[in-house]
Amino acid sequence: IEVVRTEIKSSPFLGIELSEVKHSKIDSGRGLVLISGLTGNALADGKLQVGDTIVGVQSGDVSYRTTALDYEQTIAAITSVEKQNDSVTIQINRLVERAPIDIKFKTHGTNDQQDSAFIRARAGENLRSVLMRANAKLYDPKTKRLDQPFATGDCGGEGICGTCLVKILQGADSLSSPDKVEYTMLRGKPDSWRAACRVAVGADNQPAALSIELTPQVAASSSSGLPSAESATAR
Repeated sequence: IEVVRTEIKSSPFLGIELSEVKHSKIDSGRGLVLISGLTGNALADGKLQVGDTIVGVQSGDVSYRTTALDYEQTIAAITSVEKQNDSVTIQINRLVERAPIDIKFKTHGTNDQQDSAFIRARAGENLRSVLMRANAKLYDPKTKRLDQPFATGDCGGEGICGTCLVKILQGADSLSSPDKVEYTMLRGKPDSWRAACRVAVGADNQPAALSIELTPQVAASSSSGLPSAESATAR
């Protein structure tokens, strides 16, 4: 889902045509209302499209959430905010096709051409989920957990153990940015490393090619002379 927010002049008229394509049989005030046409100011604005669904309207201090409202309630909300100012802020949700993301992955120390595997994902998918679907060897059984430093094994993608480490060889700019949890996991580790469970591929919904190395902590431990269970990976 793509979210678009735009401000449109309400005079002489907004120019948004709506159609209710589904009405709730349980709640009379609920339905699915889509934009069915654009004229006037809305057409000139250029940011709305036929098929979008309006999820919120605002003008000045008055705002309404219109998600899942029927035609009458949606029109009432728009009419109410139109009276407040000479412009209305419209927020819509738009269904968009997710771009393909081609992922090449290999285990540390293996031949890049002979031992690489490939999988196609869709933009927005979680990297750990994609790799698990491909039966990739994402985890090193000797890597100790951050949340239980005397234990090994993974947390099942809950984002607390820090054991699903990958090294990004290509395509880092197509990934979601690290959040606070991932920053904590990666403290003291190379910038090219990511925690797969915290990463969304194709964050900008553009086709991309991603190349990654699995369990980079094992290679780092080997080069430092430490066993992988005690992976020390200071910058």
